[in-house]
Amino acid sequence: MQIPERDGQQDEARLKALRSYQILDTTAERGFDDITSLAAHVCNTAVALVSLVDRNRQWFKARVGFEPCETNLDSSVCRHALGQTEILEIPDLTLDPRTSTNPLVTGEPHLRFYAGAPLATVEGQVLGTLCVIDHTPRQEGLTDAQRNGLRALAGQVMAQLDLRRALAEREEMMQRRDAEQRVALAEAARFEAMIATQQAVASAKADLATVFQSITDGALRVVDAAEGAVIELRDGDHLVYDTVSGSSFKRKGIRVPIEATLSGKAVLSERPLYCADTEVDPDMDHALARELGIRSLVAVPVTRRGEPIGALKVHSTRADAFSPRDVVMTQMLAGLVASAFGDVAEVKGRQALKEAENRYRRTFESVTEFGIIVTDLNCIITEWNTGAERIFGWSADEIVGHHANLFFTPEDRQAGRVKVEMRQALRDGQAVDERWHLRKDDTRFYASGNMMPLMDDDGRHLGFIKIVRDRTEQHLAGKALEKSRRELEESEVKWRGLFEQLEEGFILGRVLRGEKGQVVDWVYEEVNRAWGDLVGIPSKQAVGRTIREMFPGIEDAWVKEFADVVETGEAIRFTRQVGLLDRWYDGICQPVGDDRFVVLFMEVTKRVLAERQREALLVLGDRLRESESVSTLSLTASEIVGRALNATRAAFGIVDPDQETVVVQQDWCAPAMPSVAGHHSFRTFGTYIEDLKNGETVIVRDVRHDPRTAGEGAAALEAIGVRTLVNVPILMRGRLAGVAIVHFAEVRDWTNDDTAFLRDTADRTQLAVARAQAEERRTVLNAELAHRLKNMLALVQSIATQTLRTAPDLIQARKALTDRIGAFAKAHDILLVGQRDAGDVRNIVLSAVDPHDPGGRVNLIGPELDIGPKAALTLSLIVHELATNAVKYGALSTDEGHINVEWSVEKAAADGRQELTFEWREVDGPPVTPPTRKSFGTRLIGMGLSGTLGSSSELTYAADGVRCRITASLAELQTTDEPEAV
Repeated sequence: MQIPERDGQQDEARLKALRSYQILDTTAERGFDDITSLAAHVCNTAVALVSLVDRNRQWFKARVGFEPCETNLDSSVCRHALGQTEILEIPDLTLDPRTSTNPLVTGEPHLRFYAGAPLATVEGQVLGTLCVIDHTPRQEGLTDAQRNGLRALAGQVMAQLDLRRALAEREEMMQRRDAEQRVALAEAARFEAMIATQQAVASAKADLATVFQSITDGALRVVDAAEGAVIELRDGDHLVYDTVSGSSFKRKGIRVPIEATLSGKAVLSERPLYCADTEVDPDMDHALARELGIRSLVAVPVTRRGEPIGALKVHSTRADAFSPRDVVMTQMLAGLVASAFGDVAEVKGRQALKEAENRYRRTFESVTEFGIIVTDLNCIITEWNTGAERIFGWSADEIVGHHANLFFTPEDRQAGRVKVEMRQALRDGQAVDERWHLRKDDTRFYASGNMMPLMDDDGRHLGFIKIVRDRTEQHLAGKALEKSRRELEESEVKWRGLFEQLEEGFILGRVLRGEKGQVVDWVYEEVNRAWGDLVGIPSKQAVGRTIREMFPGIEDAWVKEFADVVETGEAIRFTRQVGLLDRWYDGICQPVGDDRFVVLFMEVTKRVLAERQREALLVLGDRLRESESVSTLSLTASEIVGRALNATRAAFGIVDPDQETVVVQQDWCAPAMPSVAGHHSFRTFGTYIEDLKNGETVIVRDVRHDPRTAGEGAAALEAIGVRTLVNVPILMRGRLAGVAIVHFAEVRDWTNDDTAFLRDTADRTQLAVARAQAEERRTVLNAELAHRLKNMLALVQSIATQTLRTAPDLIQARKALTDRIGAFAKAHDILLVGQRDAGDVRNIVLSAVDPHDPGGRVNLIGPELDIGPKAALTLSLIVHELATNAVKYGALSTDEGHINVEWSVEKAAADGRQELTFEWREVDGPPVTPPTRKSFGTRLIGMGLSGTLGSSSELTYAADGVRCRITASLAELQTTDEPEAV
């Protein structure tokens, strides 16, 4: 493909902008990866890319659905968006002349649709695109919502890029500022030390030993890399350590051969010498250097009347300790030594003022770094040294005799600045200032000055001496530093603006190390607003504090893994909980050097809990399928709910809404949490039973403050370790039958998602329990059917025997036998297929007892009342079992016995619902002996009529006859549900 020519100048500007972000070929970052994932989701495409267009390639910072990390420009669609200000959409890449021959369109992966939002800097340079691509054309393109979403996400990409660059610029500027400041401070310290040394020399008068000691002491301050300083004086073929300071102190008075030392070579050659490393210098006596403890040195010859008389040497135990600047400063100090020799002899033979003037003249003429000006009492210039000539531009002949105002600026002259300094010098002993001065050519320079009064030995005021040094470079450097500081502050404002706009939490941290260098904690150096929003603590409280101070007891992983990032230099991604906050966070941690790291993170508690709940539901489904008994199902579901919600207790209970009680057969409890299995009254714990009856989920965030539990209810709940409780009602046919219970020992917020999860769990558990109960019921019914079939055959035999024995003839015997077997068949038909032709209770009972009661000894008392097929079958089975047992062992086994069967319908006192009561009572039968085992019939009767949580049954083996009492909701009995097949 022929690539169109681009404007070279514009492209260079764009590439320069791209390079400034230092983003190309960097490792993957979660923030960009998340944006591409979201872009693909929002636009419903298979591919999404953060594409940056380089000179000869396009490189992908993040990608979804596309394997290569870069392509050449022949394969780039994004390059066509470089001149765009809005989203570029190409509905069908095969039809657009710009892309129809693109290798990625004509071949694998056969791209068809493209939309790219330009990634533009604030200056308008387009670095690339956030693009979405699909394998099928889209003639209609993106929707408005998708365009807005893609545009917004492109803005987030640029925000991420700007933040990365701002952090890098900030770090670079801080390093540059620190370096400049260190240089400026070091240079200022040198000059301060030089002035102090000159002042000490000036005040030493004619004491040569004091002058020399002042110079060697000053050398250690002026040349700050020096560890020792010595003035070596020549004595024949040797140099003698005359005056020493620092590490040379113990060497005072030693003699060394002039030919064996670098100081001697400096004296003989009359030029300064610098040795960077005595160990490798071929001209050095290495043994002597090691003996003296010298690894690098500067030696400057001292001359008197043109003859070398010794040397000033500074030295260090480190190699490469000195700079060229150190050599210059040592030369200046050596000039003071030379000047002191000539001054001492002359000072002793002249008057105080003349002697002082000559000393100053000789001393100051050797100093070129400083301007030394001497004036009389009227501030008329009397002396002007070489340094002053160099700094101001006037020679001594041109300026001596003029007023010192000459080199002050017009504004300082008008303000009488010279007189101000004179008064201050007389009052304080010196007048120090920093201000602009004039040179001979009227240009200005920034100077640091110190004016001092000049006194003779009798304390008589002779005039003034002013020492001036050119500080223009330092002043401009300070101004530049101030400008840098302002730029830094502006950059920080820009950086902080981006920093504070982030929706992700941001941390700049620094690890803290123990005595052995191991990381023991880390401190927050910077956090943004979103950090505070995500952890629930004001951001300003974090800076300067460690994570262990902010979150006492926090998991060690929050320290260890970030320490590993600093130690290894490798970024990590994490998804981890802060247990103290009960929140989950997802983010990336990257090293930034100097034991520092940065973290970008988001709270993902909802996502993690949702995933945990989804996994819990999958596990619940598997476990419910594996469990067989009702009790096992309830315990399994309780454990899964408790662990998924991080609760302290979970259970499923059976509720009696009339008695307002709940029975918890088994519960799941966290370690050290007591079980509450057993029978409980809801009213013990508050009034929320009313909400449960109405089918409402009960959520009590804090039992102490919720009006439904406050007071005695809260005390009872806290006694079993409950501060937050949730009860989800389980209804059967509109009536409260059970409850899902979750407890928390600490106050906990409860979400709609939590409620949905618990409701889903309760529903699944209820269905599983219902299936288990149905299976148990089916097993009982099948066993009872086999049992009944056996009894039926026995009864048929009994009927036949009795009929044939008592019938007067065969014709009557045939008729009686036929009638009795027909009645029995009718009852058996009810058992097999349910009540089809007679739903009335009386008919059901008659059909069931008729085969057993040829003499009419079963008395039926009760109203006409229809019940549903399922209840009819159950009642038939129960009555048949009771009648069979009566024939075998009870009232129908003797001629005197009979049975009273009564039923009635009344309103329940608790809620006014209609309730059926059915009673079977045997009278005048043989004495009753309770059975030693539980038969199928007994189990069948124990299930009651409706088989629901609200029904009850009671079978009593009284001495005077068996009694059976059954109660059930009439509404449930009259349901039209078909009975299950047996």
